Amino acid sequence: MNLDERILNLIPKGHENPISGTKLDILANTEERDRKRAIEHLRKHGYLICANNNGYFIAETMDELRDYVRIVKRRLKTTGETIRKANKIIKRYDSQFKGQLRLDCLGDDYEL
Repeated sequence: MNLDERILNLIPKGHENPISGTKLDILANTEERDRKRAIEHLRKHGYLICANNNGYFIAETMDELRDYVRIVKRRLKTTGETIRKANKIIKRYDSQFKGQLRLDCLGDDYEL
């Protein structure tokens, strides 16, 4: 049985029965990065593996799937905002700090 199959067999159905990533790693005899890679692979192949603050579960209802999508959309929005702010800083200071390895010289005045 490969890692994808092991993980899929360990993930419970329903949001009321999540399994934590740590417990999943122990039971599947894997590491975090490999677990995450396997779960992403399974999701790309149509498995409805959801996650919340308590762990992973397979969606049993449309409401569970909708809730998960809502969580992911919020995360995407936050990540998008972070990327936009970082790009503004890059545009503003890129030529000034070319070749430097550290940005600690920006201090608090780099806020946009």
